Amino acid sequence: MGALRYNRQAMLRGLAIILAVVPMLLAACEKSDDAVLQEQFEQAPKGCPDGCAEPSANCTIKGNVSGQGLKFYILPGDPRYDLAIVEPARGEFWFCTAQEAIANEFQPVPPGA
Repeated sequence: MGALRYNRQAMLRGLAIILAVVPMLLAACEKSDDAVLQEQFEQAPKGCPDGCAEPSANCTIKGNVSGQGLKFYILPGDPRYDLAIVEPARGEFWFCTAQEAIANEFQPVPPGA
């Protein structure tokens, strides 16, 4: 009995897996590392590098502008977080990371401010 036929019979009985693979089929199914990385990048959350007008699941840092025009960001868990309202018309935005907020000239809110 040929190897493929034996393997098929063993598979049907739950005793083996397919061991013979056509190299061209395998090559067609594999993706290059670059293609995999590109796909992961395209599926990853994009963030808010310039600030977003609305929050999202991953972008919950509030960027606020004080009455004196100072730009601060407030992290979830800060006691003042729930008091801060984001108003995009005033130049206030939501950010995904502190680095995004800092890149947009927002500073950490000072303790006790």
